[in-house]
Amino acid sequence: MILPVLEQSFQDLKHETPEGVIALPRATGGYFLHPSADANPLQKEFVEGYKARFGRYPDYPSYRTYQAFAGLRAAYDKAIQQAGRWPKTAEVVKAFENLTWQTPLGPVTMRADHQAVHAGIIGLSKVSPQYGFGVLDRVAEMPAEQIMPPVGVDTAEWLKTLK
Repeated sequence: MILPVLEQSFQDLKHETPEGVIALPRATGGYFLHPSADANPLQKEFVEGYKARFGRYPDYPSYRTYQAFAGLRAAYDKAIQQAGRWPKTAEVVKAFENLTWQTPLGPVTMRADHQAVHAGIIGLSKVSPQYGFGVLDRVAEMPAEQIMPPVGVDTAEWLKTLK
């Protein structure tokens, strides 16, 4: 069984989480235990701050929101630097192209085709006595180039090439 958004339900399901299910956070390259805080200090800061403020660990919508606003800030910073003034919308859009910015889950790059790309993860669900709810176990990370078609390549055609 595969549940592509099970990660979002772990904290609410508590011990009712089915074990051994293939699970992933929808379209996100990590979650509150991946990457480790040692690998990315932004992850530690985000997880601890989120938990302190909301009383629960961040899930994929939280990370996606962080990713979006961090990208927007990076694009505005770049556009302001290039224009020497507050940029127009078109200048921000242009600044986004081929821009890479950091997030708690690692780098995100906005390709020239306006598709943001980043790694993805998958794992098996397992109830954690430490947390009192399910977590991802045996996590595998897949680089963006393994899960996204290249710029200009039709997704359906790209899928046919996978082995």
